[in-house]
Amino acid sequence: MSIDSFLIPQKELDLESWRLNYPLDALLMINTRCVTDCVYCYADRQLDIDCKIPINRLTEFIREAGELGMRSFDITGGEFFRYKHWETLLQELLANGFSPYISTKFPIDPETIIKLKDFGLKKIQVSIDSIVKGELMQMLDVPENYLNKLLETLHCLDDNGFEIHTNTQLTKYNQDNIDGLLDFLLTLKNIKRVVIGTAGFSFNNLLFAHRRQR
Repeated sequence: MSIDSFLIPQKELDLESWRLNYPLDALLMINTRCVTDCVYCYADRQLDIDCKIPINRLTEFIREAGELGMRSFDITGGEFFRYKHWETLLQELLANGFSPYISTKFPIDPETIIKLKDFGLKKIQVSIDSIVKGELMQMLDVPENYLNKLLETLHCLDDNGFEIHTNTQLTKYNQDNIDGLLDFLLTLKNIKRVVIGTAGFSFNNLLFAHRRQR
């Protein structure tokens, strides 16, 4: 990268304004719906909220953001793939020059992965806390076949050339088998980033403790 990449053309210099006159970044929360019920979740899982902004208005926001030259337009949740208009939303973001950071715990089928690739998505984060079925069932309250489906998702993403990021929460339930998880992740040829965090004392921990005291 040359020094020219850091130079601002003279005609674009603004030496009079004291503040930005448009936002730099946008973050859209599309829902509070998940496919898991994580013991370490920080959110209020009693809520079941879906985005009330019509998809047509959201696409207008995205286009306006692109025209303004905003730096980013990201998505948070909840679960991205449980938003009913996720395909339209993703296509509009990519068409307007944004690269949303999609994070999921959703086991994605091969057909959807091909669709994501055709849309032009390059990278995705998959949250995976263990490769031990019983640990995931205890931590996430998921069915027995969840782990196999999630592993199939990771292999399919890898085979289709996606840049894969993963996120893991370390708890007392999975601490003894983190080495096995890392060994598996390192077999993926397109794994680019592995993050391991420690779960804190969450809102749901408080609710659980309160129920036990009653």
